[in-house]
Amino acid sequence: MRCDYPAIISALSYQAILGTMTLNGSMNPQGFLTYRKPVLAPSLWPGAVVIMDNFPTHKNQKVVEILSTVGASVFFLPPYSTDFNPREKFWFILK
Repeated sequence: MRCDYPAIISALSYQAILGTMTLNGSMNPQGFLTYRKPVLAPSLWPGAVVIMDNFPTHKNQKVVEILSTVGASVFFLPPYSTDFNPREKFWFILK
């Protein structure tokens, strides 16, 4: 018997946790797009910098376009660089 745990998606800024959402099961491309447009994009501002890891779902051109429409810049971490990803340290504490 397989049990699906909820996926928690959020972004971190220096001041706060932004745009938190839960999904049933694991992250997939459609779930990520659903998160970015109605949840994350409204919590960003012109000049915001969004840094994502190289998870294949993150590298979707639609995602970059959605975030760019609010004036945010999108950058990707180098491959296999989890040490540079503050989100990994944050979620490790909660797990």
